[in-house]
Amino acid sequence: MKVMKRILTVVLVVLAAGAAGYYFLSVWQKKDAVAINNKAGELSQFLLGKDCTRVISEATEFLKKYPKAEKIWSLKGACEFELQKFSEAKDSFNRVLALDSENISAKTYLKYINPPQVEVAKYGDKIPAELPNGFPVGNIERVFQSESVKNGKSYVAFSYMTRDSKSVLLSKFSEYLKTAGYTIDPKAIVSGSSTRILAKASGRDFSIAVSDYPKENERLVDVYYSYSQNQ
Repeated sequence: MKVMKRILTVVLVVLAAGAAGYYFLSVWQKKDAVAINNKAGELSQFLLGKDCTRVISEATEFLKKYPKAEKIWSLKGACEFELQKFSEAKDSFNRVLALDSENISAKTYLKYINPPQVEVAKYGDKIPAELPNGFPVGNIERVFQSESVKNGKSYVAFSYMTRDSKSVLLSKFSEYLKTAGYTIDPKAIVSGSSTRILAKASGRDFSIAVSDYPKENERLVDVYYSYSQNQ
């Protein structure tokens, strides 16, 4: 009986120690989550203020302590992309996907950084026929890029200038995407004069960026639409 009591005492002590360890681990994880969320909010404000250099610098330092902070990697990558540091942005977004394989924002950015190396069909100044019916392009002044790639997972890249207001364009795009059954990322990506909408449906992805050009009183619209061949 004495031996059994001793064994039971040891088991209870071990269980108590394990419970205490789990409690402190849980508290520590919560503190980490709060720190990451606070930093993400802070860096988002810098991004809104067009200070991407500061975002990258502070994110780099923060990630040394919190290498699994997905939100920070994403903000860092967005700023690297805006500054055309595509190699660094690629690394950042790959780190995001390593932490969240379904992150639509990272996937969309990487599509821009690494477009498929296949034959491209040019459309000149025409609207690509592959864009879904009813897509609200608005009043086009001139087209910069219009191309389509078909290679399993196909895409359409379409860039044009318009005199429609930025707010009207974003409202029309959002309304169309919701009506068409897309899930819109609730956090639009804002960088300087540019706002990007990301949306996803079954086998289809949209990335739409609208940028102000006040001197010409025009807006540049960049549309990236990817879809499966069987759709």
